[in-house]
This record gives sequence, C-alpha cells and structure tokens, in this order.
Amino acid sequence: MTVAAVAGALPVPTDAAWAVPDPGTRGRTEIQVPVDGARTMFEFHRGYTGADKQVRQLNSHAVGWLNGNCTGAMVSPHLFMTAAHCGGPGWSGSVRFLSLDEDAARPGPAAQQWGPAYHARVLPWQSFGTATGGGDTVLWQVSNGPDGVAPGVRHGMVELSETEVAVGDEAYSLWGNPVERYDGQRLDWTILHSAGRATARQVVDWRGPTTDYSIYGAPGGSGSPIFGGAKHGHRVIGVTSCGPSPEGGSRCAADTTHFVRQHDAERNAVLDAIEYDWLLTEPTMPFRLDQFDTAPKRAQWVPFPNGGGSIGTESGTWAAKATATTAPADSLWHRTARFLPRTTYRFSAVVRGTTAGASGFVKLRGDGGPADPSVTLTPGTAWARVTGRFTTGDSPNHRFVLGANAGSTVFFRDVAITQESAAFTFDSGEERRTWETAGSSHLTSWGVADAHDFSGVVAGPVPATTGWGLRNRYVALRPHRTYELTFTARHVTGAPDQAGTFAVQDLGGVVAGRHSWAFTSAGQRLDRRVVVTTTGHAGHTVVFGGGALTYLVDNLRIREL
Repeated sequence: MTVAAVAGALPVPTDAAWAVPDPGTRGRTEIQVPVDGARTMFEFHRGYTGADKQVRQLNSHAVGWLNGNCTGAMVSPHLFMTAAHCGGPGWSGSVRFLSLDEDAARPGPAAQQWGPAYHARVLPWQSFGTATGGGDTVLWQVSNGPDGVAPGVRHGMVELSETEVAVGDEAYSLWGNPVERYDGQRLDWTILHSAGRATARQVVDWRGPTTDYSIYGAPGGSGSPIFGGAKHGHRVIGVTSCGPSPEGGSRCAADTTHFVRQHDAERNAVLDAIEYDWLLTEPTMPFRLDQFDTAPKRAQWVPFPNGGGSIGTESGTWAAKATATTAPADSLWHRTARFLPRTTYRFSAVVRGTTAGASGFVKLRGDGGPADPSVTLTPGTAWARVTGRFTTGDSPNHRFVLGANAGSTVFFRDVAITQESAAFTFDSGEERRTWETAGSSHLTSWGVADAHDFSGVVAGPVPATTGWGLRNRYVALRPHRTYELTFTARHVTGAPDQAGTFAVQDLGGVVAGRHSWAFTSAGQRLDRRVVVTTTGHAGHTVVFGGGALTYLVDNLRIREL
C-alpha cells in the first residue's frame, strides 16, 4: 500500500520497519487468515494444546491498541509499553482492549467488542532515534477507566524478563491487526497469536541491541510484545519494531533488557517507572497474591533495618526469610500493598521454619492507634499451608508485614490476602492468575454479563484425572470453620439438564462439601448458595466441574459464619 507523508511525522527507520510516516494510517494492511504462523485467538483457543495455554491466554488480556494503530501491553497498573516509533514525547491518545467470546457458536465480528478508551500520554523522558541506540521502546501513562480501576489491574500486567535473549530461544507474540477473511467474514482488528524462535542478534545504531525472530507479523503488530517461552517464564523479551512489508514470517524487536538497563537506577532488573507507578498510585486490590520468583515481585518488598529480612532461594524455590533473635521482629514489609480500615481479610501462605518450634507472623501494621492485627504461625520444618483472618483498625494506611518471633527463622511463599466482603469476580489480572484450569476450561473476557465481564468458563465433561475444570487454592479457608459460599452460573452450550458441580476440597481431593445443580433452559442464569464446614486441613480449595455442558461462573462470595 502507499501512504502519504504528513508534516511532523516520526522518521522512518531504514530496515523495512513498519513505522510508516503517517501514524494515523499505520497498520491498515490486512492479513489473510489462515496463514502459516498467525492465528486468531479464536483459533488458538480451539486448536492449541500446549501446557502453557492458560498463561498465553492470560497474557493476551493485557494486550491493547494505541490510537487504533499499534499494539502494546500493560506492564504495571498504569504503564503501557509499545514501540517508540508509534509516538514520542508530547504525544497523547488512547488505549483500548478487546473482549472476545472464545466459546461463541460462530466466532467472528459478533463475538468481539471494543472496551472503553483509556486516555494515554507518553512519558516525557523516552529517548528514541539517538546515535547511542536509544531503543525503539516507549512507555505511555494510561489513566484509570470509567470504573476508577487502573487498566493494568483490570486487564492484567505482563512482566519483563531479566534474562538476555539467545538465538534459538522459543518466543511468541500477541498482537492486533485486521483480518480480511476469517470464516468468510472480515475482522476489523482482532487478537492474533504468532510463534517462532530467535534467529539472529545484532546491534542497530538507532535501536540498540536487536533480535530477529521467525514470528509472523504485519504492520499493526508494531509495538507488540515478544514473549519468551518457559526459559523466560512467559515474560516479555522484546518489543516488535520491524518486519517485511506488507507482511511475512519474520520480524525484529528491540531487546527489553536493553531498555531496562537504560532506566533502572537501582540495578534490580526492574524499570524505575514501574516501581514509581506502584509506589505513587498504590492501587487498592481486594485480592492479592505475593510470590517472590521474579524481579518485579521481589522489588515490592523492603527489609526492615536490623529486622533479619531477606529474599532468596530456599529448598529450590524463591521465598521470603524472616529471622529474629531475642525479641519478635518485623522482617519485611510490602511497600505498595494497601488495605482498607475496619475491614476483615483472610490470608493463606506456604510457610516453613528451620526448627520444629519456630514461629513467625503476618501483620497489617497501621499508623498508630490500636494494636496491629496479627496472626502467629507455627508451621514446623516442612512446607505447609497456613491460613488466618484479621480485621484492620481505624488507620487509613495499613502496611503488610512478614516477621519472626524470638529465636526463630521462618520462610514464606505464595502469600495470598483477600478482602472477605469482596467477591471473586475474575475482574483483576491478579485474581485470574490464581485460578487453575483443566481440560478445555478457561478464563474469558466475555462472561456472565457478556462483553467486558471477566468470568471463568467450565467446559465439560471435565477431565477424570482432576474431577474439575476450575480450581482456586488461594481462597484462604480456615480449618474447622463453617462458610457460606454464593456464586452465579450461566449456561452456555450443551444439554441444560447436565449437572454443574461445585465443591470445597483439600489439595488431596478430600471433599468437605459438594453441591450440584442443573439448568432448565439454554442460556439460563442461576444464583447458588452453599454452606460448608471445612475439615482439619489448612489447604482447602474451591473447584467447579460438571458433565457434558459448558457454563460460566462468576461472583463467588465467601463468608465465615
């Protein structure tokens, strides 16, 4: 295609980049599907069988479109990462996300819908086109949505790999582009999945370290994230910068590690801008899961001075360490987690001590006022899941603290906290990553309330090896307690009289309570209520399963009676 130049346009790189002069018409080439190496997410959902299917689908939720022309992804609550040639300092615009109904009888235009536009503007310090290789990567600051929620909290955030790319590394991209023909229909922009490997590396004067990939692409893919495979933990390793015109089976990307090194004053492998976004906005989240296996997660924690706190590997896994000598000691505190006053929270964690009598604690530390709510843990020397419950005081600012009691060393991992009055709604990326899926069950952005409502999808019959399609092990149910659990289910496909099932059970499959129901008509929506008394096990989960039907589940509320 031919695109006319416009005044003030960004310079066009000389290596067949997709940065055409006019940003208003960039990305209009329409790929022809099916093509080798590029598949819509509709096709990906039906055809991909890899064990990493869920994480790839979750990563796709964080992918959005800048000004309707370039692709990018949320990397923090308010920061959207894309290619610098898509807009530089002084630019503003909008970012939008697409909701897809992967289970529609006929996927296509009627099964996808744009969400609201989030106002966005470029962070002012980005360097692009410099002789020293400023890099073809830029961050945009994106405002909260109409619901007051940060876009990265709602749609999810992807992390940046701290590992350098090597030739041969498995990689894939999630990106946006129109599709001229899909099942006889035209898709005016949709989400696409392309996979390949790193094929070559070089340094380009204006871009810096650059990697070539055997990943299919087209102009709308400018700025799209390149994810590494298992070696990189499905984190971002590059930002798409160039490729063959008008489309083809290769592309090049600016290395993400180069971008991070330029803007990482602490040298902790985390972009300063990401840390600042968390620190300055402190988004309130009704559910959070804190792990320690990546640099961004570890950067959220700060050791107390003389508190014996650190983060490292323990028994082959990343964990937080709390140590106290002669008196109880706050060891680590979370510097951005925020909790509401006069609110009850449940928590669970996997914990072990170095001795049988070692004990630690989890605490929400307020700024003055009554004693801090705290729960003491005595886990023993083997990793064990522990649960607890506490209510915050009047302080408007409570901090999350891990600590140890006198003479103890305790390790923590998989620390989950949930606001008891809030439902599990699937509406935050943090929560969605805590749900495990089996068989064809999955998480969707087209849920019980249709488009832009995240929900869980139970696709039956569920595998006999699990007995469930959806499971969450982070609901933090205490042993020997009675709970009221309510949720909403909506029929999608299959015989309505096939049973849907819900159960509370431990990780070994021992059931504390089970409930089943049947729909009476196609598309029916039901509200269910279950009362369950847990066993003596601290690792209770909630699971959804069923027979030969597919249904949606949402709004799971748990109340201790």
